[in-house]
Amino acid sequence: MNSVTATSRESKSSINEETLPLNSTDVHSYDTIEEDRLKGVTSILDESNDISTTYFQLLRDNVNYRYYWLSYVANHMGEWMTYLASISLIQDITVRDSIDDTTDRVNTLISILILVKLLPNVFFMPLGGVLADQYDRRKVQVTLDMTCSLLVLLFLTAAYCESITVLYLATFLQECLSGLYIPSNSAMLPMLANDSDSELQKATTLSGLTWSLMAAIGSSTGGLLVALFGVQGCFMIDSLTYLISAALLAYRVEGTFVATEEEKKKQKKRASSITITRTTTNGCAGNNGGSDVFWTNAEFHAAIQHEEQQCIVDGGTDDDGDLTPERQSQWSMFLYGLRFAFVDSPMVGCYALLKGTAALAFGATDVLNVSFSARGTEDNPSLTSFKLGALFGCVGIGCILGSVLCDMLVALSRPLTIVRLCLAGFLLISLGCLTMGLFPDHFVCICLSGVVRSTGSSLVWINSVLLLQKYSPPILLGRVQSIDVASALLGEAISAMGGGLLMDNAGIKPEQLSILLACISIGWFVFWSPFLAYKTPKVSFSSDSQ
Repeated sequence: MNSVTATSRESKSSINEETLPLNSTDVHSYDTIEEDRLKGVTSILDESNDISTTYFQLLRDNVNYRYYWLSYVANHMGEWMTYLASISLIQDITVRDSIDDTTDRVNTLISILILVKLLPNVFFMPLGGVLADQYDRRKVQVTLDMTCSLLVLLFLTAAYCESITVLYLATFLQECLSGLYIPSNSAMLPMLANDSDSELQKATTLSGLTWSLMAAIGSSTGGLLVALFGVQGCFMIDSLTYLISAALLAYRVEGTFVATEEEKKKQKKRASSITITRTTTNGCAGNNGGSDVFWTNAEFHAAIQHEEQQCIVDGGTDDDGDLTPERQSQWSMFLYGLRFAFVDSPMVGCYALLKGTAALAFGATDVLNVSFSARGTEDNPSLTSFKLGALFGCVGIGCILGSVLCDMLVALSRPLTIVRLCLAGFLLISLGCLTMGLFPDHFVCICLSGVVRSTGSSLVWINSVLLLQKYSPPILLGRVQSIDVASALLGEAISAMGGGLLMDNAGIKPEQLSILLACISIGWFVFWSPFLAYKTPKVSFSSDSQ
């Protein structure tokens, strides 16, 4: 313990002369400072011995997270079934329609469905981020789940009238509500992790793993339900899953999940034993060249105040940099999030754009899956549906593999490893798309390419979330994550729409589009690597030591 304290003292002495000033009321005696340092180091060592939390232990011991997870399962299971049912409805309508030009535009029609599904999230996600930071995140989700359950009437109308236009309208309204929902769902997760980085990492990875399972199970189950009950049955079940999700959150998840209360609680807990890492003269935080600096109570509060002041934009309502949502308008709250991500901490802004740039490469693969599933089975719709379900199942398998790799290789105490896994994800996306383009007539190869590609996208998705959770203040997390997910959805929408138009109007074959997507992914890997692979932001807002 003495050697650790000595190291801490040496590290502290290496800080730049611009160390944050302390108020006179915050000055401690030397003995008190040393006691605080020892207390922080002891807490770090104790927490480092508790990193072996398993998924079963997390679900068993953290009751709130257990029901949050079950709500997540119900919600996403229904979403995947509705997505597959919507694609099947479009295919059925175009097959029944004898007009040749409509049949030839099936790729464009499915691309429009993807566009209608994604774009509302882009525009409503920032507002959802404000809601997540201003209101109780659990209550926001319950209200939106109940509202979404009523939209089944519009989906049923689309199926009854065989109207693609009504289907687009129903999808648009559903995704507007989803855009408001996602930031609250994502930002609530760190509040369930009991201030533990190891538990937060497990919870985030499990959520990604669950999404992957729902992609595989929900899509395949959706195909079975379409065969048994028709698309109307899938839409009814989706409505039921929304009600189940709302009930679990409303009656089983206990507590108040407001950003301002969470921030106050975290600051009180951190004041006694927590550490944060700042840049020293030797390098950046998280790098081997940098030194971990253990802050005392007074130093921690000064650092937090400094970070809050760094997030203030012109025209703020509080002279000392108060970030509490009730002191701000929704517009100024949104500007706070943008200012923090792209001005005060630009590396966080880069992390928020990783999903979006990766989505430009994998966004069109849903359209490719529809094209490849129909190849050679044009006269057998049931076989086409089976192949489409298999391809979506492979996407789920790949995402599961990505989640497992994250669990094995990722530690929040090694942020550069997280960043480099994100970059490796771009390479896997490129490899998967390239394989699809080189072996388009071998369905097994198409399936394997889907596994590889989705493994890469999973690495980018999960690890970028971890980076944002680590380097974003809790009170700004909803807004930062809304930027993150909105950029991903925008990138996916552009890719999907562009892919459908190129195949239907420019005569580009699916295999050629696959190779183009591989080149796009490689290009983004080359672009991001110099900026992100060798350094991390200066200040971490995670609760464990670096």
